[in-house]
Amino acid sequence: MAQLLGTTGGGQPVLLLGNLDFSDIKDSLIEHMKESEVFADYDFSGSALSTLMDLLAYNSTLYTYYANMIANESFLDTAIKQESIASLVKPLSYTPFSRRSAEATVVVSGTGQTIQMGDPFTGGGYNWTPKREYYINGNTEITLIQGNKIDSTSNDLIDSQIGHQRFPIGRTEIDTTTLKVFVDEGNGWNEWTKVDNLVGNVAGVTAGDKIYYLNSSHMGGYEVYFGDDVVGKKPIHMSAVRMEYIVTAGEEANQVADFSTPVTGVGIVSTTKASVGGSNAEALENIRKNAPSFYQTQGRAVTAKDYESFVKQ
Repeated sequence: MAQLLGTTGGGQPVLLLGNLDFSDIKDSLIEHMKESEVFADYDFSGSALSTLMDLLAYNSTLYTYYANMIANESFLDTAIKQESIASLVKPLSYTPFSRRSAEATVVVSGTGQTIQMGDPFTGGGYNWTPKREYYINGNTEITLIQGNKIDSTSNDLIDSQIGHQRFPIGRTEIDTTTLKVFVDEGNGWNEWTKVDNLVGNVAGVTAGDKIYYLNSSHMGGYEVYFGDDVVGKKPIHMSAVRMEYIVTAGEEANQVADFSTPVTGVGIVSTTKASVGGSNAEALENIRKNAPSFYQTQGRAVTAKDYESFVKQ
């Protein structure tokens, strides 16, 4: 914010771009006012005019601060707000990694039961669930992942009038590796494929491929969007969208070895491997460092840093 101090030889105010402290701004305003013959005999330190100078200096300081913060949030190196960094890394095609669920291997017994993701197990004060569907007949080794399964149908339907419609994921504690996206175009729920899981990524996507994209959201967490009938199929108008995923405690659930389950007819025999692999979401400082490195790879895996970047994604 510029301040006024004195006049030039032609009687025009001098604009100073420094001295942005509150007291400096106020002194600059007072010095400028003293140059005017209208206020030549005023006592700026003891009159009501001093209060007006305080208000003007306060307003200038406030807007100086806002201008500085807006400028800082416009660059990846200086941004500190999560929503700013999430927006800045999108043009780099970088999606910050989410929490990861801890996994444990246990042996369970049963007589012909089928268990699947969503069935409840407990251990270490946390909820667990099978990683996939298992048929239990006798002693069977299964993998448990820590977290609760969420099955959420979006309140918003596909609207063909919206150019870039996005569907926010309601929970920030999601493990994005467990995300499944379903679309009902009037013929039942059909699972769509994450574009990153395709060979060649977006390069091989046609207009008819049922794919979805996952991005970080400026509101925190993640959001899903679909193709545009050029790169990926756009769901038909008024289609419904449903998402399944696991919300997890991350690294807090590591090193759990004792498990139990209320599932009828299923018992825990032993723990083959205590829980490992749980991790928290990517820290902002790591996003700042990793996003440019990921962009520099340009989809190749040649150097050691290229592989490091791909592993992190």
